[in-house]
Amino acid sequence: MAAGPGACVAPFEFTDSGVEAVTMDVPRADAPLAERPDVTADLPPSCGDAGACAAGRLCERGQCRAAPGGPCPAPEVCAEGYACEAGVCRGALGTACSARDRCAGALVCEDGLCRSARGGACASTQQCVNGIVCNERLCRSPAGGACLDARQCVTGTVCDGAGACRLPAGAACARMTECAAGLTCERGRCRGPVGSACATTDGCGLDLLCDMGRCRAANGTNCASAADCVAGHVCVESVCRADRGTACQVAVDCAPGLQCRSMRCAAP
Repeated sequence: MAAGPGACVAPFEFTDSGVEAVTMDVPRADAPLAERPDVTADLPPSCGDAGACAAGRLCERGQCRAAPGGPCPAPEVCAEGYACEAGVCRGALGTACSARDRCAGALVCEDGLCRSARGGACASTQQCVNGIVCNERLCRSPAGGACLDARQCVTGTVCDGAGACRLPAGAACARMTECAAGLTCERGRCRGPVGSACATTDGCGLDLLCDMGRCRAANGTNCASAADCVAGHVCVESVCRADRGTACQVAVDCAPGLQCRSMRCAAP
């Protein structure tokens, strides 16, 4: 007789009629739970209604299953939407829970549902804890919310040095508190001071330019040192002036001792 799938075949056995193969039916490890005698004993009996199940069990689709928070020997024993984790049926994302039920993994039981905390997976904002939104399939803090790093903030915001998700330099703003630490909201944009990082001039304070990735003072504006001025300029008496060879419009654009000749600062 041919051996069936999952059967264990012994090499042979001697009989009066000759040599025959010996087969032993052994359940496969991936077989449905109901077909595995090794764990079937842990399953509660079938049921027709909730009253047929023992305390702590629920009747689902004709089978008694462990209620949320109840003990379990395998995932199939738990009620639908729950997983067997460390021997206890725990709620998956979006499943109902109560104060005494436990949710799976790092999920939190809030307002009767297992929800993701900041940084957890989500398909909708309802699956995130209160005050958090679902952004690009992750629960993140909106502008003004708490954070540990930029990944915990919604797209378009940064986690500033104060531990809050705020708008970066150059972003549109309506009030000062929306901008990241060290930035100000001027003329509808979050802007940085001299020396701060920038991508465009919109991210720099008024009268400043974004030069080589830093906000720097333009010609004729206040400075504390040459490092505050745009490239090709020096700080003379707290004002940025064009150095030799730098473009100019009029003589006053150039540093003392230079003249504006052919639109360039040069020696007399």
